[in-house]
Amino acid sequence: MPRHLKIAQTTAARLGRYFGTGAEYWLKLQVMYELEALDDEALARIEAEVPVLKPDFFRSQSD
Repeated sequence: MPRHLKIAQTTAARLGRYFGTGAEYWLKLQVMYELEALDDEALARIEAEVPVLKPDFFRSQSD
């Protein structure tokens, strides 16, 4: 399958039925591939744009 194509839910269901694995298996493989395929530039941009949530954030909201 070409790298730029995603597995559709119906295709995952068909593969799961054929191989006896379930659709979830194929969809999880798709997500794992997409996460691995993130390039360093995209990760650096995300790190620069998205702050890290402070551990005490939810505690201070309930006080």
